[in-house]
Amino acid sequence: MKHILAIALVFIFNNLFSQQVKVEIVTENTPNGYILYASNDEVCPVSIEIKFKLTNLSLSTGNQLIFVIPAKTKKFMLTEFTKIDAEKTYTFTCKTQANFGNVTITNYDTAFEYDLPFETGNNFILYQGYNGKFSHQNENSLDFEMPEKTPITAARAGIAIAIEQSNTESCPNKSCIQYNNYINILHNDGTIASYGHIKYKGAKVSIGDSVQQGSIIALSGNTGFTSGPHLHFICFLPGLKERKSIETFFKINSGDEVVKLQEKEKYYKNY
Repeated sequence: MKHILAIALVFIFNNLFSQQVKVEIVTENTPNGYILYASNDEVCPVSIEIKFKLTNLSLSTGNQLIFVIPAKTKKFMLTEFTKIDAEKTYTFTCKTQANFGNVTITNYDTAFEYDLPFETGNNFILYQGYNGKFSHQNENSLDFEMPEKTPITAARAGIAIAIEQSNTESCPNKSCIQYNNYINILHNDGTIASYGHIKYKGAKVSIGDSVQQGSIIALSGNTGFTSGPHLHFICFLPGLKERKSIETFFKINSGDEVVKLQEKEKYYKNY
């Protein structure tokens, strides 16, 4: 007998950008218990934490609670339940949460040289940097002053895994977080970059598209939690409850100088 548990799992990227993911979990009966499978229709890996409450069952994975389901995978085996006492009733319940990406990653490319996220020949002021007082407290994120409809380019190659571009509203307080538009791109080392406050219907890529470094991905805007038109950029390691934002180093001027960007400085892209 097969039991299908369709679970809609809500996960939060941070206080600015949120998204939902649906993971289908299937249990199949065996002569000695169950096998638990998961299907992931997303274009990227999905991490899922499952906390089990077992009655007369043991797990083949021991106390493992976090599983990483590969992209576009059907019936990925998570664990097997085995009866402890064949004469007694056996069952289980579980609580789950999930997020895009592989949350078990701890090592990533700390030396990668990012492109400035705008076209060659342009320059913009970084008006809020890491740990900025307005909205970047305890976060390694960057805000570039940028007029609406400015082409945004990918700072690094990857795959577009989440896009929101349906919002039109904005205000300078957290009540407008729900109106943020953004594009999230997964890199080959497991880190994710988010490009925020893009224009209504301003995305130039679709979910699943491969994105090249320097290619146009969106038009800038003024949506969500914002006091004026700008681009919000953050790179992070995914997590189940909280993400870990990381420092990034950018090529500036002619591209032969790589720096950590500083608040209130103007940066030129001539490469």
